[in-house]
Amino acid sequence: MAHSHTCNKNCGCTNSYTVTAPCSPACPEVFNASCIVYTGPDILCGQDLVIKRYDYLDAIISKIINYLCDGFDNIPLTSVIGGPSGNSIVTSTTIGNVTTYSIDSKETIVAAGTNVTVTTSGGGAPAYDTTYTVNGKDTTLALAVGETNLILTSTVNPLTNTTAYVLSTNLNLTQKAVDTLNILAGGTVIFVHNLGTSYIIVSLVDSLFNSLQIGVDYDYIIDNNNQITIQNLTGAALNCRVTVIG
Repeated sequence: MAHSHTCNKNCGCTNSYTVTAPCSPACPEVFNASCIVYTGPDILCGQDLVIKRYDYLDAIISKIINYLCDGFDNIPLTSVIGGPSGNSIVTSTTIGNVTTYSIDSKETIVAAGTNVTVTTSGGGAPAYDTTYTVNGKDTTLALAVGETNLILTSTVNPLTNTTAYVLSTNLNLTQKAVDTLNILAGGTVIFVHNLGTSYIIVSLVDSLFNSLQIGVDYDYIIDNNNQITIQNLTGAALNCRVTVIG
């Protein structure tokens, strides 16, 4: 080890083996970084050659600083933003050097109505899209089994999405029989219409001319081509006007 020493007066040294500030720390000998040579193998960081063999110490220090600074400058930034539809909300919380992103999505609620059903599918990875299928409940009108005297037709309006039903008879009815009947509660009355056919339409109105409902207020049985039996279903005495068309 050489013992000769020459101090640089500009860095606060005296011409001695004691180094004074700012040439800290105190050492028995001081060497200029440009006079110290690295003799080891080349030093790589990944595929990057950072330090070469026989680089001087002052160059090594500069290379290390430049490599670190360039690396920090080239670190890709991560941006987390909400979706264009506005259904995603991003919030961030930073504690120290750690930033935490929270992503929430707004819910879309599709509710079923009285005559509407809603089914869903999807919602999983990778698209996370949910498909909603909305169906209207069908209203079915049908003639009774064996009914041959009535015709049921329907017309769909695509503009209003409605269906109109028309109930008509296929009989050529030209005769009518009318009379006033008094039927006891739960009782029956035989009505002779003498129309000579079993293809008839029967209707009843009460004393206030309110239409009575078949199957609710009354019912009837066709006895023959000239006679029917009418049954009172109201639970009270019934004073009514009967009309038979055939």
